[in-house]
Amino acid sequence: MIEVERRFVVDDDVELPAFESLAPSLRVGSVETVDLDAIHYDTSDYRLARTGAALRLRLGGKDSGWRLKLPGKSAGTRIELRRPAPPLDAASLLLEPPAVPEELSDLTLARTGGRTLQPVVRLTTRRTRTVLVGPESRPLAEVDEDEVGAFLNGRSEPHDRWKELEIELLEGSPRELAKISRELERSGGRPAEYPSKFARAIGAAAGNPLVAEPRPSKSAADSVGWVFTRRWHDLVLEIIERDVGVRLGDTEAVHRMRVAIRRLRSALRTFTPVLDKESARWLREELGWLGSVLGPLRDTDVLRSQLERLLDTLPPSEVIGPVRDEIDSHFAEARQQALAAALVAMRSDRYLTLLNVLRAVSAAPPTRPKAKRTVHSAAPWLLRRDLERVAGRFEAAQALEAGIERERALHEVRKAAKGMRYAAEAFEPFLGKAATRIAKRFEAIHELLGAGQDAVVAGAVLRELGAGMGAHPGHNGYTYGLLAGLEERRFNDAASELPELWESASRAKLWDALDR
Repeated sequence: MIEVERRFVVDDDVELPAFESLAPSLRVGSVETVDLDAIHYDTSDYRLARTGAALRLRLGGKDSGWRLKLPGKSAGTRIELRRPAPPLDAASLLLEPPAVPEELSDLTLARTGGRTLQPVVRLTTRRTRTVLVGPESRPLAEVDEDEVGAFLNGRSEPHDRWKELEIELLEGSPRELAKISRELERSGGRPAEYPSKFARAIGAAAGNPLVAEPRPSKSAADSVGWVFTRRWHDLVLEIIERDVGVRLGDTEAVHRMRVAIRRLRSALRTFTPVLDKESARWLREELGWLGSVLGPLRDTDVLRSQLERLLDTLPPSEVIGPVRDEIDSHFAEARQQALAAALVAMRSDRYLTLLNVLRAVSAAPPTRPKAKRTVHSAAPWLLRRDLERVAGRFEAAQALEAGIERERALHEVRKAAKGMRYAAEAFEPFLGKAATRIAKRFEAIHELLGAGQDAVVAGAVLRELGAGMGAHPGHNGYTYGLLAGLEERRFNDAASELPELWESASRAKLWDALDR
């Protein structure tokens, strides 16, 4: 569930207008007052809070139960995961707060690093909930007027009290929410400077973000080492943010996490001359392991989608037997096994150690003195090193005859071209269009060869499935052979188009622009 909300602090001397006056056609649909009691959990060093997350167990109201809140993709949005409350009353909640369910502990592992989640603050809230409706009684938004008390570390007296007003979008549009918010601000409500009640309750106790925002010194702001540090920080955050989606089996989260891993490995390769070699080698190996953990999971998603699209291109007369059902069944089972294997790895000490090191590198990158060189002096040199790597693989692949060895060689060209694209993108903010053009040329190469590699893998799966059809009455391998032939043609087409794209990407004029 994705929440879209705005939060305001309301001082005691502020009198808010009637909600019906905040926007045309707005009226009050229902009003109720409830008392809420919640225990918030975190690690002793507030790792959830320091990554913008919150975990609570609440009694009372319509949303009683466990709630895990995570930052959304855009400002003012949050992802909320709900689980039912255990059978207990308010007294039991205070005297013996229950342990966090294993599932929720698992979903927060990337943030907690495996540290124990424990009660850290209690929040009591008297809430007056108003539902605002528009034309045809459509519920647009919910406005919660809250009187909050915060109790840290089991104290019997609150260490903080405040009033706030929270607007959550229901069926209204973001534009309607923005308009209501503007009117409330004009009437004296102040946009809250904290993302949640929990964040306000713990205040400065949480300390700095878990993956601290890197801040360059004045002398390092235009250094090549700063480019590495800034990129590393953003990609480590991406891995932490996508972890929970992967654990829930989300296809997009798996894809985005794999891309972040590839970009980190690419950065380690590109910036090798300015990094401690042993540190970079270890990081590349461990990130490679993590990429291999997610690989089968992502591959099943890509291949299944690819084969379904390919099937759609065939006339019905060429689809003999329950081919689509067989493909669906094969990949459903393969995905289940791949996800189970990935989750085992992502619960391991090895994974947690890697995450801790990735965060540590963000705070203290293992750079060498060469990292102090300016971006404009170092970037062309680093990019040309990567170009030489791609060129060597391209020439080796072109020297091979058609067959398995050439398929493997072209796959290596693809990986090197993707790394080249990522490297150029890292320098785009500094080198501008010169880096952008290089990135786009190599993106075209790795997309072309990516389609070819997908065809190779799909062809192998199709041949395996087709070979086993003879053992099943009513099944036939004909369509699998036809699809395998189409995939082979797709690979050959990609291989034949590569020289032209390579000529464009390696043109001297393109690369000379880096020195201007």
